[in-house]
Amino acid sequence: MKKIRIAAIAVCISMAISLAACSRTVRGARDEIAMYSWSSELESGKTVTLSFTDTDAELTASGEDFDLKVSGDCFIDDGSFVICDSATSMNYSFDYILHGDSVELSYDGGSIILDKMRE
Repeated sequence: MKKIRIAAIAVCISMAISLAACSRTVRGARDEIAMYSWSSELESGKTVTLSFTDTDAELTASGEDFDLKVSGDCFIDDGSFVICDSATSMNYSFDYILHGDSVELSYDGGSIILDKMRE
C-alpha cells in the first residue's frame, strides 16, 4: 500500500512539473503584446493584423482596393514599439495601451483597437 502511495505522489509531481513547463509567464506589457497576434475588421471591410515573432513584427492592413505590409526587426518597451521595415528601410513607431483582450494602437495621431486573436 505504501508503494502505491509513493507511486501516486510521484505521478502527481511529474504531472505538475509537466504542466508548469507548458505555461507562459507574462512579465509586463511588452511580453503581453508580443505573445499574441492581434486583429480587427473595420466597418469598411478592411482588416488590420499585428503579429510578432522572436525579434520581428508584422503589421498588415488589407481591403478591396489596397494591401499594406510593414514588417521587420521590432523593438518593444512597455508602451511603444518600433518596426524597422526591411523592404522600405523606414522605421515606424507605434504607441500602445493594453485593455485586457484588446490593444489600442496609435500612430501619427490616429488610433485603432485590435482584438487578441485566439489560438
